Amino acid sequence: MKISTIYSAMLIPICGYIFNFFVIDFVAADFPEIMERNSPLYAIVSNSHILNSSSVCRNELSILEEGIDNRLIWSLKVLDTNGVPEPGFITGNIFWLGLRSQCLDLGNRRRLETSPELFEKFSIAHKFDEEFPPFEVNYFIARAQHNATIQFHFDRPFEDTINIGLCLPKSCSTKEISLILKKIFKEKTLIFTNVFSFNLNLIRVINFENDYEWLYNWRSITVGTILIILFLMIVFGTIYDFIIHQKRIEKFNSAKNENNSEETYKPTKAEKILIGFSAYSNSLLIFNTKSSSKNIGAINGIKSMSLLFTFLAHICVFSDNFFDNRIRAFRLTEGMLAQLITNASLFVDSFLVVSGFLISWSHFNRREKLKEKGNVNTKFQWNVLFHRIIKRFVRLTPVYMLIIGIAWMYYNWITRNSVFEISENQLETCATYWWRNLLYINNFFSYKDVCFLWSWYLSVDMHCFIIGQILLCLSDIFFSLAAALTCCIMIGSMILFAHISYTNKYIYTMEELAKKFDLIYTPTWIRINPYLIGMITGYFLIKLKGKLEIEKKTLWALWIIGLLCIFVALFGSTNKNVSFTTAAIYVACSRTVWAIGIAWILVACSTNHAGIVNSFLSFKFWIPISRLTLSAYLLNPIVTQSIFLLSERSLHIEMLNLIALALGASFLTYACGFIMSIVVEIPMLLFFVNCLGL
Repeated sequence: MKISTIYSAMLIPICGYIFNFFVIDFVAADFPEIMERNSPLYAIVSNSHILNSSSVCRNELSILEEGIDNRLIWSLKVLDTNGVPEPGFITGNIFWLGLRSQCLDLGNRRRLETSPELFEKFSIAHKFDEEFPPFEVNYFIARAQHNATIQFHFDRPFEDTINIGLCLPKSCSTKEISLILKKIFKEKTLIFTNVFSFNLNLIRVINFENDYEWLYNWRSITVGTILIILFLMIVFGTIYDFIIHQKRIEKFNSAKNENNSEETYKPTKAEKILIGFSAYSNSLLIFNTKSSSKNIGAINGIKSMSLLFTFLAHICVFSDNFFDNRIRAFRLTEGMLAQLITNASLFVDSFLVVSGFLISWSHFNRREKLKEKGNVNTKFQWNVLFHRIIKRFVRLTPVYMLIIGIAWMYYNWITRNSVFEISENQLETCATYWWRNLLYINNFFSYKDVCFLWSWYLSVDMHCFIIGQILLCLSDIFFSLAAALTCCIMIGSMILFAHISYTNKYIYTMEELAKKFDLIYTPTWIRINPYLIGMITGYFLIKLKGKLEIEKKTLWALWIIGLLCIFVALFGSTNKNVSFTTAAIYVACSRTVWAIGIAWILVACSTNHAGIVNSFLSFKFWIPISRLTLSAYLLNPIVTQSIFLLSERSLHIEMLNLIALALGASFLTYACGFIMSIVVEIPMLLFFVNCLGL
């Protein structure tokens, strides 16, 4: 045997002994210090001595510390559920949440429903009696403000607030935990704060035990009472409709067939009101795909597709507070295809085009019929104007206000149960400023003082509706004046928009849009052009009488121009490195150009010049979906936020999971929208129709 081999054989055990003596023993000796510097939980238990000696919390924290030092399995399970510094702090990850569900499950002694073989394998390394803490535990969140300059700031809410999940003895009060954390932060015990050179200042510690006091608030009682009344009306209405009314119709129809009568069954007004609350009949109304040949079926497809793209954008907007990889989120907004998300506000303009088109098409269609009968208006029809405005108000307001009330109750519950914070303070704003929503003036105020940030659209739509109806009534007696005013409003809107953009040095990036939301996004004078273009389109379609006789070359040219308008408006902001002048020109023209493209699609589909496009947009599948538009739009941000607020982990965003989340949120939104429609929207609409004849 070689000498070198003998020496090697002797050196191996010697080196192992030296490693054990100098390294392992050293680490064991300094284990408490290492743990205290790296684990927020261990830092808390190590400093529990500052609490009152008679404190139950102090005693149980000491037991937990001893258990961790001795590597007892129950204490390691508690340690394992607590939050620790996560990777990605520099790029915005402020979530050290741990595992809330695992913490709350530590005291659950019910065996997992696994096979005996699997449980036996598990039992080899774990003794069942040693699995559970000798005291009850609870999950807490500590929110602390940091002043790290090394972190990349996006000017978003709460980005300087670190959230630390703590699984601690239930006997500990938030006051006791706060006392210990303040000492830890003051002494910079955690090594993480030294490595990244920042201080922590405790904001508050949250105990997730809900006292349900908010249920005794008068607002909760009012909303709850309304919901109970509606529920009872739905139950009685459905029972009456299904058991009595439907059988009466069957008997009447069978008798009518026997007698060859053309008479139809006419329920009384009281029956109509009660049947209006029938979930059965209201469901049939939603899923009825029969439509008149005079209706423009493509409108259903345009509304539904636009709403789906809006939902995709809502996933990004309303999940922004929950990202743990903000840099990646911003990267996903780069490039041409990403404009489908970042420019999704244009899809909302599609609704304005359709709304303007419908009121104009309906008005001029009625006017043409009156002309055929020899009835010509010579005076401004104030009664028609007010009737239409009241009808519009009644159509939107009941479901709108009730959703706000339900959301207020929901946010009361979720803020007491979610580990995350919500940037929009719905509790305060909705309790204080709900009347602005009722009057449809909430888009005139700062977004920080608005209940339901996304409800700006309803206010814009109402304002445009009133302006549009005034112009339509004026056109009956002074058509040229109404046309001139329409052109002046459109030109003035574009000039004003360009001026606002240029003077405020706006560049169309996501963070700039968030900063200047009140100036650039929600004002009616910025959004009115698509509505007016829709009205002009409706007028010309009535004049064309559904026919557009043009050569094939001209048709191709119009399609190219229409699609080019959509393409330029949607993808024209791909390059963000532009001058303020270029940005001002783009934002001033993009909505108008987009509206022209959508208007052409409406014209082409209405005059049988759209082929496969019309077939797709007029597909009957879109009809029920389009009927849920109002409820779905109002509910989608709530559903979207709930997906993240009810989670115990932050969101790590990628394109595929973004799309999957959008599809899932869309499905849940339409399911909730369907319930809201059959319970509130349709019953309230039918109630006012049957009672007031609106």
